[in-house]
Amino acid sequence: MKIKKVLVSSIQEGMQIISKELGEDAVILSTRNIGSESSENDSKIEIIAAIDESFSNEQKVVNNDIKNLRSNNSNGVKLPEDLSKESLIYSEGLKNQITEIKQLLSDLSYRVKFKINNNQNDEIRAIFNGLLDAEFSEVFAYKIIDELSDLVIDDSIREDKETYLNYIKAKAKDLILKNIKIFPSITKSDNCTIISFFGTTGGGKTTSLIKLAILFKIIFNADSVILSTDVNKVGAIEQLQTYSSIAAIPHYAIFSPEDLAIAIEDNKSKDFILIDTTGSSQQDKELISELKRLLDIVGDHNRFLVQSCNVGKATFRQIIEEYSVLNPSGIILTKLDEAAALGNIIEIVNSEKIPLAYFTNGARVPDDIEPASLHYLKQFILL
Repeated sequence: MKIKKVLVSSIQEGMQIISKELGEDAVILSTRNIGSESSENDSKIEIIAAIDESFSNEQKVVNNDIKNLRSNNSNGVKLPEDLSKESLIYSEGLKNQITEIKQLLSDLSYRVKFKINNNQNDEIRAIFNGLLDAEFSEVFAYKIIDELSDLVIDDSIREDKETYLNYIKAKAKDLILKNIKIFPSITKSDNCTIISFFGTTGGGKTTSLIKLAILFKIIFNADSVILSTDVNKVGAIEQLQTYSSIAAIPHYAIFSPEDLAIAIEDNKSKDFILIDTTGSSQQDKELISELKRLLDIVGDHNRFLVQSCNVGKATFRQIIEEYSVLNPSGIILTKLDEAAALGNIIEIVNSEKIPLAYFTNGARVPDDIEPASLHYLKQFILL
């Protein structure tokens, strides 16, 4: 292990020195401000970094061994398969570790910049704490604060604390949502629009489908049909039958892939075909695979992952990952009214790049559903 301590005026200067002397694989161990009694301008930053020389040398050994073997193999004899494979696997493992270290360094840089910046005011710190309270991760919060600190704000806004705080809150919300994608509004067209709804049990699939079916009838005077593959859940069947009867929207139970194909063909003259599916745990890969085979019969159509907001970050991420095999066109976020905070949900949607299609915020049919918009989502970010 080789350790290097540098005393510099800025983080950038320190990173350049460390990178030059220890290499890009160096890891930052600590940083701290060292103030000067004579002048604030003379304050320095102490950075301690290290590099595991054995780690770096092992990578060189692997590369040199492969190079030597190839250069000495002039007689055309094939190298042993296991040696070649082992070297490649080992090399790939080193690459993965380097990638992880670089990601940690990237995350650390936001923490360092925030902690050593003596110019952070009370309002900026209040935003940072608000982000954490809203269940955004520390790393995400540091990134938002970093971008917020770089904004050029007119002195007239800074003069009044309340005006300034409200201004930077609004800017923070803009930064949080700047990478969120919104699914295009669904309207009645000359062709039949097919929409399937899938997700975990209790996520709000059936209720969301009913709300949209009735809204399409009210707004577009649409001729729609509801197809339900969720024939094993008595509550879902009764709910669909009740609302379908009230709204005069045809409803058919689907018992097999063949039934679905026939129903699609028979109803292709409709404005909308809405397909309800069986809810399942995100961990039930077999059921999700069955659902994929079923929806693939339909062909190209709008596929909506429906998920409630009152789940934890790890669970929501797992749901996104496991249902990705169904190629969701967008997400319907339900039960916004039941979620204490949405930071964890917004952060994952931000990183996964799946468009938001609709929000539901209550049980009233069809009132409590909204086309997704950044303006609407902002009101649920409490800073």
